[in-house]
Amino acid sequence: QLALGYNGLGRITGNQTTSFSNTILSAANIARISRTDIAGEIIWLLPAAVVLGIAGFWLVRARPDSTPLRAGLVMWFVWLSVAGLTFASMAGISHSYYTVVLAPALAALVAIGGWTVWQDRVEHLARTRALIVAASAVTTVLSVALLVMTGSSLAWVAVLVLMIGSVPVILLVRPDLALRPIAATAVCALVAGALGPVAFSLATSRLPHTGSGPMAGPNYGASTTELVVSTGVLGGLTGSRAISPGVVTLLTRGARHYTWAAAALGAPSASSYELATGASVLAIGGYTGADPLPSLTQFKQWVHEGRIHYFLPGGTSGGTGKPISDWVANAFRAHTIDGVTYYDLSG
Repeated sequence: QLALGYNGLGRITGNQTTSFSNTILSAANIARISRTDIAGEIIWLLPAAVVLGIAGFWLVRARPDSTPLRAGLVMWFVWLSVAGLTFASMAGISHSYYTVVLAPALAALVAIGGWTVWQDRVEHLARTRALIVAASAVTTVLSVALLVMTGSSLAWVAVLVLMIGSVPVILLVRPDLALRPIAATAVCALVAGALGPVAFSLATSRLPHTGSGPMAGPNYGASTTELVVSTGVLGGLTGSRAISPGVVTLLTRGARHYTWAAAALGAPSASSYELATGASVLAIGGYTGADPLPSLTQFKQWVHEGRIHYFLPGGTSGGTGKPISDWVANAFRAHTIDGVTYYDLSG
């Protein structure tokens, strides 16, 4: 159900029954890549990957010793194309962090294509010059646009990118340029291409993040990504709710004697306790609380066998968690620590 339904064809069609009645390659889906969140996540080096990747394949196409290079370039182009078309066709739920799957292909095409173009400079200086200008120009323009569109404190980086990225374009148009200046300007092209994504990466690493929708960039903090460690308090997929040291101490005390130190409603709640304690926490009902595991009968059996120490109400109960929550509330006494209600099932 998850692989082929909700998280598979359902994401492409927008229909949980996986019907293909929706228009797959609609304009709205294809235009998704222009959203500032997705663009800032992944497309910084996309133009350079296309220019250098195609150029690299063209340069080695007739060389008898180039089979590994050609095979690698074909593989990465297929990777980039299939993943890109998948994202463009998704009419269902789409998160910007999905685009991380494009990163290996972009990195490989820029690296292999750039290396191949650079190796060609001795015999075909003019061609190398033209390709460096093309790759640098489109990458610089895109980086400047992305930095400005974010409307963040990183907009000033766009000025640096424009200045450094203009150097290859200005100098390499000179037909008399020798090999050594080309090397210097190629370095400028690399710096200009990397400056934008590096600035975004640094800005992301400096912000505290929580939540279930990770996003990169200077504008996405506090409620968007998966884990924050700040001032010794750790919060997880439950959002801004932090897990206090008192709760951590409670759950970890004697945890090794139980299969699960606690049971919580839904994986988002259970995962935050697991990250905070390092102990196993049973996620009742799976991610949304709707998965039929465990049943009330099975849960009672595990409690009777002494496999679960505590029960933590709240979170995503869904249809599976309600009967379990009701039974625990009727059979055990509630306790509170640091504002968190819990039930001790060991008795």
